Amino acid sequence: MIYHATVTASESTTQFLYEDCGHYEKFDSHGSVELKSPTTCKVSNIPELAASKRPAGAVMAVVKNLINDYGDPHEIEFADEVVVYEIDVDPDIDCSKSTFGDFTVLEEVRVRDKQKFPLDGSAIYSIHIPTQLFVDVDLMYLPQMFLESTSVLDEWGVAVRNGVTQLLQNGSYPSIEQKYSVERPDAEAYRENRRR
Repeated sequence: MIYHATVTASESTTQFLYEDCGHYEKFDSHGSVELKSPTTCKVSNIPELAASKRPAGAVMAVVKNLINDYGDPHEIEFADEVVVYEIDVDPDIDCSKSTFGDFTVLEEVRVRDKQKFPLDGSAIYSIHIPTQLFVDVDLMYLPQMFLESTSVLDEWGVAVRNGVTQLLQNGSYPSIEQKYSVERPDAEAYRENRRR
């Protein structure tokens, strides 16, 4: 099973048919990312479905895309629902072992074999994204934003992923640092380090 999340502005559907795919970071058949430069991935010329091994990873991917679209995570008030679909298919590429970017935290996988499409997904969760989750996901990317690094804050990201799992299971998103005993990343410290 793999999981893919989407945003819906209407009543949640119970089924979703995946026919159209995107072009994402390029991975070879062994799950190694192909780089254009030390900090930039090549883009795949093969249409793929990007998904996750866990529902929480799929949600975090949608949250990151929304941050990219809307900007400052502190100011995002997002009313639409995010629906997580379960898809009964084996992925073609496992990106989750890559040390580049967020692939490990998101436990990302890809489906690219044209013969597997269309893919039928069944809705298993439908949630509203709290503002704090936008903020917490954004903190995971501080090294990329301020240090021109290809990495993310894995320990923080895994704790946030655990918090998203709780949100999916009982509708409550916890205080990450209190629930999982991790230190909240200091964005100002990263900004200061960048100025030096």
